[in-house]
Amino acid sequence: MAYGAYDQGADDRGLSTQLWLGLNPDVVGNDPRGGTFFKEDFNTLNGTDNYTLTPATTGTFGLSTTEVDGVGLLASGSTTAGQGGNLQWQGPLVIPAAGKKIIFETRLKVVDAATGPEIFAGLAMIEDTIIASGAIFTVDHVGFYGVNAVDKELVFACEDTDVATVGSETPHTLVEDTYVKLGFVIDGVSGVKIFVDGTEIVNTTAMDIPEGVVLVPSFVCQSDDTTDPVTHIDWFAVGVI
Repeated sequence: MAYGAYDQGADDRGLSTQLWLGLNPDVVGNDPRGGTFFKEDFNTLNGTDNYTLTPATTGTFGLSTTEVDGVGLLASGSTTAGQGGNLQWQGPLVIPAAGKKIIFETRLKVVDAATGPEIFAGLAMIEDTIIASGAIFTVDHVGFYGVNAVDKELVFACEDTDVATVGSETPHTLVEDTYVKLGFVIDGVSGVKIFVDGTEIVNTTAMDIPEGVVLVPSFVCQSDDTTDPVTHIDWFAVGVI
């Protein structure tokens, strides 16, 4: 069977083939001359030195005790808008630059999301307040976020030192307790390709890439009204070629 024939969108737990073309994790993992690759599958959490959780009044992070494949749970722990968890990994660090491709993908779902949540998934500068006052707050990021309690729509956005750009399409609308794969490829400093469930989303807006800025894998799960949402992160992966 041809490579990639197993891709079934969010229904399988593997990396999306089209998104990761050009980077073979097995090769890169054994020979850093070909690039870098990191995947967190949440089978274990090797201490809090690996990540930083910053609660906005509330917010917790830990491993699921019921999902056998390894899932991290980022819980808002509150029904008050703006309260919840801001989670960032200590590595891998990536820096967008000319001639470099940076790839990010995650498989996640949100439960108890009837009125929200405020959510972010992607790469951001080291920042303990990615979303604040119902809006994106960090000034350097590339990723998916949503702050609308009614429609649960995610937008794709880039921001470079306060210059924000939002993709021309709404790439995904959250569905309660349903997994989705969210990914992107930063191509140097000139553009970014957006993927949902392994399929590229057409984007006609020029995106402003945070060139030369240190970015880290980042997630936010905050309440946006009357429910206390929980983001289930099955895995995330970052590669550089």
